[in-house]
Amino acid sequence: MELYEQTNELKKKLESLKKLDRLSSLNHHRKIEIGHTHIQLNQEEEGKKYFDQAIKQVQKQATNMLCSAMMEIAQKLKNQRPDLSSQYIARAINTKGNNLSRKDLWMFNEMGVALRQQNRWEEAIEYYKKGLEIAPMDGGLLYNIGMAYAQGKKYYKALEYFKKALENTPEILNESPNIAFNIGKVYFKVNDFQEAQKFLSKAMELDPNFTEAKKLLQRISKR
Repeated sequence: MELYEQTNELKKKLESLKKLDRLSSLNHHRKIEIGHTHIQLNQEEEGKKYFDQAIKQVQKQATNMLCSAMMEIAQKLKNQRPDLSSQYIARAINTKGNNLSRKDLWMFNEMGVALRQQNRWEEAIEYYKKGLEIAPMDGGLLYNIGMAYAQGKKYYKALEYFKKALENTPEILNESPNIAFNIGKVYFKVNDFQEAQKFLSKAMELDPNFTEAKKLLQRISKR
């Protein structure tokens, strides 16, 4: 490309630039150069198209940087000031707007945690459900909705979402003994001791030293 630029072979330069753009499409400087080369070749509409792509790329990068800064602030605050943390997460989500994708689901999960720390479990559910609009069958979001309902003592609704989470992402049960324990504990709350025992035993399988799971299993065995 540089050689063709020096020899003023604009069409060959443009061809090389577009090959590079296909290999690495995130370089806005290159898109500007492609646009400028089209202008030099009196191809104004094509040039403007690449200029617009460059501007959109920079806007996207700026948005991502802004959201990243907001989420960094939120994570710094989440233990001491979950109320402030949730405000910055809300700003990050709103800033992303229509550009939200599956890669951003962690923001909805972080928001849910921050809201549940404030006992605002109903609002947490609203955010988790917004995340489901991006990824309708995401097991982590479905499980977290169940946890929020359990916090609000809506145990049957909690179990409804736990079941959905396990149907769509059965491997979630192996991610942490706490997941199996939390599901087992909700079954215990509704007196379904057979299901409670199954999940509590799974928690013990993943962590043989899980004291709380062991205590609940002992309570079930005495019934």
